[in-house]
Amino acid sequence: MKKLQKSTFGILFFLFANIIFSQTGTLEGKIFDRKIDIGFPNVIIVLKDNENKSYGAETDSNGYYKIEDLKPGSYLLKISYPGIRDKVIENFVIEEKLKEFNLIFPEPCEEKNKVCPKNHTDNIIPIVYGFPNKRMMNKSKKGKIKLGGCDPSFCEKWYCKTHNLNF
Repeated sequence: MKKLQKSTFGILFFLFANIIFSQTGTLEGKIFDRKIDIGFPNVIIVLKDNENKSYGAETDSNGYYKIEDLKPGSYLLKISYPGIRDKVIENFVIEEKLKEFNLIFPEPCEEKNKVCPKNHTDNIIPIVYGFPNKRMMNKSKKGKIKLGGCDPSFCEKWYCKTHNLNF
């Protein structure tokens, strides 16, 4: 009888320990398109753990995603879409439960003053995005504007000609 109790206790202990140490979390949410305020389809969400193992998902046609079986801990979260600057969040914490994470992508830009990161205000010109017309091309040749390309999702609004910096 004692032998049966010991083996029953051993089995129960093993099952209990397995349940405790194998709990995982889930990350789910919705990515919204900043420009039109609806779900953003085909956005790639990747979590990378400390061992460099990746877990990922792609948003559906309504912008929803779900990543399951994540070990609790700290991750690097990367959100990407072709032609748009990636959003990277370090130390993104996953716990042993469901975590909902919604995001407007690309994130709205912060307003920046016309002051170079090197702390001066001279030799600063605006960065203009979009397909350039003839007038914009002429201004660019004269050094009055900098052409920033066709993707307006970049947040840099100013260019320092002295230090060759976008900010």
